[in-house]
Amino acid sequence: MRQGSSRTSSPIRRKKKTFYPVNLDLEGRAVLVIGGGKVAERKIESLIACGANVRLVSPEGTARIRAWAGKGAIRWAPRPYRPGRDERGAFLVIAATDDARVNRAACRAAKAARTFINVVDVPELCTCTIPAVVRRGDLQIAVSTGGASPAFSRRVREELEKTFGQGHERYLDLLGRLRAPLRKMVKDPASRQDLMTRLARLPVPRLLDRGQPARAAQNVLDVLARFLPPAETAAIARKIVNPALAQPRRQSKPAPSTRKP
Repeated sequence: MRQGSSRTSSPIRRKKKTFYPVNLDLEGRAVLVIGGGKVAERKIESLIACGANVRLVSPEGTARIRAWAGKGAIRWAPRPYRPGRDERGAFLVIAATDDARVNRAACRAAKAARTFINVVDVPELCTCTIPAVVRRGDLQIAVSTGGASPAFSRRVREELEKTFGQGHERYLDLLGRLRAPLRKMVKDPASRQDLMTRLARLPVPRLLDRGQPARAAQNVLDVLARFLPPAETAAIARKIVNPALAQPRRQSKPAPSTRKP
């Protein structure tokens, strides 16, 4: 083909649908949830945590859904879904029903409105899927099987939850606190990148999970001392490292849950 030709290349042939992984900022965005059962409840809980403006359409709702609606955390229309109308203005639609006709109608209407649609456990009707997620503070690990097996996604998530404990959350918090001051103290970009890489590779999370905060802090300070003058290292130790990695206070045991399994 000649240079500058307006012809487009032929599309890559794919054997099956492949989803592109992405994190969405849902703060203040309208999200429509269809269905009021336990699955919808779990989706709504995650959406509230992300700051989404949740609109629910369902004739019935669980006790938690009713409580959220009563507090104004979500807007609930206790009626059947109206295709072509309810998704107006929504950035994302989540259909969490066991009614195949409703799911198909939601898919058609969302696609017509050019709105993202997730039909729970029916990947062929989705334009986006929602992965199983491990959350440790700012650390989020998403697991997706492309809709092939949500149960397997949950299994992998459970295995990751055992691997990534509270130590990862605490250490990531420390690295976040160190980022700004180290940018000022270490002017050379290459040296700063080397420093941050060395810090990221330390076994600090494992030491914290073992209840060894002093040893974890010393690991961090040993690396900092290679790049900073003694006075600056001591200042960071006193103001940031030691407070962030100090042994957390024991939390009192939570009251027994009254939720039914």
